[in-house]
Amino acid sequence: MDMHQGLNSLAKASLATAVAMALASCGGSGGSTSSSSALTSSFPSGVTSSSPTSITDGSSVTAQLSPGLFDRFNRAFSLMASAIQASDWSKAAQALGLMLPIEQAWAAPARLPEGKVVADYLERVATGAAVPTATNLPLSAFFQNYTAANCYGPEIIYDNHDQGDRVGSEIPTSVAPPSGPNTGPLPTGDVGMWLAREGDQGTGTPCSVAQLNRLIEPLKKRSNSSLMLAARVRAIAIAGSGLPASGATATITTDVNTFFQTLLPVGAIGSVSLASIENAGGSFTYSFVATMSNGGVTSEIAIKIVHSPGASGAFSGVLTYATAQSSDNCAGGRRANVGTVRYDSTSSTVMNVTSREAPVCVPTATAINTTFSNFMTLTADGELDPTITDGSNGGPANTRGWAQQGSGFKRFGATFDPTNQEGNYKFAWQAGVGDSHSRMFAMNIDATGDDRAGKAFFGFSGNMAQTGSTSHNLLGMICNWAGPAALARDGNNPTQNVTTKFQYQTVTLPGTATTWDIAAGAGSSKLAFAPTNTCDSGGGMTYDVNANGVLEASEGTSSTNALDAPAAPRTTVQAEIEARGFANPTRF
Repeated sequence: MDMHQGLNSLAKASLATAVAMALASCGGSGGSTSSSSALTSSFPSGVTSSSPTSITDGSSVTAQLSPGLFDRFNRAFSLMASAIQASDWSKAAQALGLMLPIEQAWAAPARLPEGKVVADYLERVATGAAVPTATNLPLSAFFQNYTAANCYGPEIIYDNHDQGDRVGSEIPTSVAPPSGPNTGPLPTGDVGMWLAREGDQGTGTPCSVAQLNRLIEPLKKRSNSSLMLAARVRAIAIAGSGLPASGATATITTDVNTFFQTLLPVGAIGSVSLASIENAGGSFTYSFVATMSNGGVTSEIAIKIVHSPGASGAFSGVLTYATAQSSDNCAGGRRANVGTVRYDSTSSTVMNVTSREAPVCVPTATAINTTFSNFMTLTADGELDPTITDGSNGGPANTRGWAQQGSGFKRFGATFDPTNQEGNYKFAWQAGVGDSHSRMFAMNIDATGDDRAGKAFFGFSGNMAQTGSTSHNLLGMICNWAGPAALARDGNNPTQNVTTKFQYQTVTLPGTATTWDIAAGAGSSKLAFAPTNTCDSGGGMTYDVNANGVLEASEGTSSTNALDAPAAPRTTVQAEIEARGFANPTRF
């Protein structure tokens, strides 16, 4: 070997070592695309129900890269490979300089979209590369309850209301009757985004971010935890005899139960009664049923995923789940939180997801299992049916409709790019079975490199049971939902007091930031209104503008709302938000 050949060999060896180090530092060479494509034939890869504004610490995620990093890395790698092939060591060194040190060349953002992080982790679990623990898959996640952000819907006291006194059924049962004429508190949850931020009004989280995260949290915990359990079932099957052949079913209850024991809290006992994967001509059905007892409370979990692959990596399916606890009673049984997640992906950059969840009163004698038709009503598409209610406050239970319990009926729809979570999201919820309207957040998320920006819109939409083409558009604000003469709650007056106004916030998350913030500039946060039919207040009315529980003299008097509104020639709220970049998700 001559000196030139020796130097070439040494250079190649050094570069090979450096490349191996680079690849190890970022968890692979970018080959996850092909593995993801193979995974989608049997599992819903990339599907999550996370809030678009929910972010997580990038340093806590193993091998997570900033959006677009794999593409940039692969281009540099290809350049270096070509240079080595041509023995052009100068170009090879330049390419290597683009890759090393990786943490300096393309540092991961300080915070990452939770949906992307969860989706990537689910892929690792489904392929057996990661095993969930009681830390990242706590069984308590299946029984999460909703709590509002403190900037949203506080109890607002008022005096001398413009619409007069509250009488009869207009007085909420949760608060004491007014002590004087035209005086009283508005119950919690009814006044939308009352403060601009959660916590400190100078530095706190924007209210649109905080409240949307809180709203989606229980649904997210149940659906994402269901997907994680199913992913582990798949991995256990592969580690054993493999996925079942067409027409066969793999029942792996014993092995999955062994894993389930590692998730049980201290002092709890529990077992898996069913864990299986069925292959019906290439369509895979995952089934899981388990119970747990702890402190005298029995908890039940039932999960089913029907997943169907399509051509060229496309796929679709429905996740259905139900969770119940013996301590959560309702008329004639126990309250179960039941939900569905319908999904489809047409390409690697387009994901459609719609999640629905509601409480259902399940008769005592009815088991929580994957025969969901025994205790919940589904549409022809396999989604929870919002048009079927139990008819009253908790009963009768045998109608299999959603009950006026807990936080009501919730719907979440999203069309987004799973690689960076850019897209459009919509979330609506209706607390009472007889309410004329639902409350709604609509949000558009833009991702440019590691920088993220969001436009959030809040107002009221139609009743969950309505099926018209525009029923679930954003209609406008009902500023006086539960105050005097608040007839908008009456189903016989479904349009009364709905104004063509809406709440609006623009929020930003630079790649180097750790928290969302309200965008700079006038008009980036338009929330303020008076709790009256017109959204303005007269000279004799006062109300608690800063929600501190103290009604100061002249507080709120003669106020003019600072809500947003359509700009001419647009005349509807929906047209306005679409003009600002929002588009209704494909599924809702």
